[in-house]
Amino acid sequence: MPHRFHRLAIAVAAIVLPASAVAADLAGYVLYFQSFGDWSAICARDEAAGIVTCAAESPSPTSATPPAIIVRVAETESGTFAVSAIFRANVASGALAALRVDDGADHVGPLDAGYEVHFGPGESGALVSEMLDGRLLSLRAAGFGSNAQAIHVGVPLAAFGSAFNQMRVSLRQHGRIRDLNPP
Repeated sequence: MPHRFHRLAIAVAAIVLPASAVAADLAGYVLYFQSFGDWSAICARDEAAGIVTCAAESPSPTSATPPAIIVRVAETESGTFAVSAIFRANVASGALAALRVDDGADHVGPLDAGYEVHFGPGESGALVSEMLDGRLLSLRAAGFGSNAQAIHVGVPLAAFGSAFNQMRVSLRQHGRIRDLNPP
C-alpha cells in the first residue's frame, strides 16, 4: 500500500506541477491529495520557501485527458480566498476571461502572460460563495491564432464543497492557517 501511495503522489505531482502556472507554490512534495469527482484537495510543501500550500482544484489531476482550463481556489488567510483559472488552450495574453456560476453575473479579469486570470479577495469571496451554492461554473475566454475560437468550458460544482472543506481542514492541520473558529 505505501508503494501505491508513493506512486500516486509522484503521478499527482507530475501532472499538477507542470500543469499549473503557480507551480512554484507547489514545488516540493505532495502532503495531501484527495479526489472528490471533478474536484480535488491538494496540499504540498515548498521546500525552498518552507511553506505549505493547499487548494481545491478542478479538474482532478487524475483526469485521463489534459484539461483546457484548471480552476484553483485557495485560502490565503482565515476566511480570505484566492480564485484563479489557468487557460491551457490558445488564448491571448491580455484577453478577458469570464467565470460565471449558473446564471449569475460574470466575474471578469484579464489573462496575464501565464494565461491565468486572478481574482482579488473580495471577488474571490463572492465567487467561492456562489460556487458553494451553485451547480455549474462556466469559464470563457477569447481564442488566439489563425483558428481562433472562443474557449468555453463548464465545470460541475457538485463536489466542490467537499474538496473546498477538505482543503480548509488540511491547511489548519498543517499549521498554515490558525484561527479561533476553524471551519
